[in-house]
Amino acid sequence: MTTATITPTRTADTTPIDQDVHIVCFSATESRCSQIVSQMVTDLEDEYAGRVSTENVDVWADPQRAVAYGVLTLPTVIVTIDGDEQFRVSGPRSRRQLLKKLDRRIGLTL
Repeated sequence: MTTATITPTRTADTTPIDQDVHIVCFSATESRCSQIVSQMVTDLEDEYAGRVSTENVDVWADPQRAVAYGVLTLPTVIVTIDGDEQFRVSGPRSRRQLLKKLDRRIGLTL
């Protein structure tokens, strides 16, 4: 589990596989919506098999991380490449919406 600060940036729409893609989901265990999105993020690590790493942060257990990342809405999914924030998605999203955004923004497709 990393605690490095991420820097918001924008890059090209495709991501070479040799880059470090990390997906962090900020959620709350008491929220059913957060639990669903958190499980989707966990599943992505298996489905993208070595192309991404994932992390789930419970904001009730680690509120300082949420503050450090500027998280104001739950759930929030932040995608980084080599430590630089590429985009974030706040609020409930379907699996299809999340996958579509990953493909469109950083070129990761299953």
